[in-house]
Amino acid sequence: MDSMFKKITMALAILIGVCLLPSKVEAHYDTTTQKAYCGGYTIKADYVGGPFKRKVVWDVHFTLNGVTEIISGQWVGISNGFNIFKRIGGPASVKATGTVKMYEQKETCEWNWKWNPHTHKNEKVKECSTNWEQIDSDSFNVDFDLNSCAAPTPTPTASPVPSGTPEPTAEPTPEPVDTQTSTGVSSPGKESAMALTEPTCDNNNMDASITLKNDGQPIAGVNVKFWYENEAKYAKTEANGRAGVAFGFKSESEVRIEPEVGYPSQLEKAHAVKDCPVKAAPMPQVLGLADTGIVDDVVANLAGIFGTLSTVVGTLLYAKTKKSTKAKNKNK
Repeated sequence: MDSMFKKITMALAILIGVCLLPSKVEAHYDTTTQKAYCGGYTIKADYVGGPFKRKVVWDVHFTLNGVTEIISGQWVGISNGFNIFKRIGGPASVKATGTVKMYEQKETCEWNWKWNPHTHKNEKVKECSTNWEQIDSDSFNVDFDLNSCAAPTPTPTASPVPSGTPEPTAEPTPEPVDTQTSTGVSSPGKESAMALTEPTCDNNNMDASITLKNDGQPIAGVNVKFWYENEAKYAKTEANGRAGVAFGFKSESEVRIEPEVGYPSQLEKAHAVKDCPVKAAPMPQVLGLADTGIVDDVVANLAGIFGTLSTVVGTLLYAKTKKSTKAKNKNK
């Protein structure tokens, strides 16, 4: 009897484990790659799909050495993923603006009173409509000038030969001024200050930012170029005078920030994060069960299983008790 009870308990445990086994997690999103530096450029967009119907719309203006190409279109369907477009090449001046957006199909239903000519009375009727709801968007913002890679070569100037009569007067040599510092350097009326965060154990990204002021007032709308590991990114200062971008940490190299219109440039070295604790792998999660009704089915199945198990266990216990009672009466 005890062996039978153990077998039933084991079978129930296996059945519950199968019912609650997580399904494969599927993701739907679009992603972009935006790189332009002295060695070349990569501008592309990809769609990472899954089992559900989606709509992807893209509209991007791509300019290569002054020639603009409009890349636009849309796709609707079910796919595990594909490349939307890509432009890859060597050293060049590159600009890219525009967006890639993804939409999910939603159904909206409502109950309305309608006149039924057959029954000659008002009846409540369910009316449904479908529409596309935006769930993801990525923007392109690249403005790279290849001319910024070439350093100007100074032109040598011939020194005048002094005559024998007048004695040459020694000119004082000006002290060199270091204009590349992470604490901020101000030129007449214009000043800048840089901030660079360190990557953390949870996030390998670091944020580089600069704040521009003119006579103590924040300046908005100034184009700023950010350099790190031969990768260039661009941003404009906001109303508070700040502009910033994020870089993924690669090495302890220097991060350089170059504002336009005469504001001082800045330079600071990146530092790696150290002594990070080892993280436990996250438990997988089941997504979308509530929408598909799987939770209701599992609860219903478990309720039936537990009901059947209760009946079997009750029958076994009753049989065991009855057998014990007969044995006692026989001994008497």
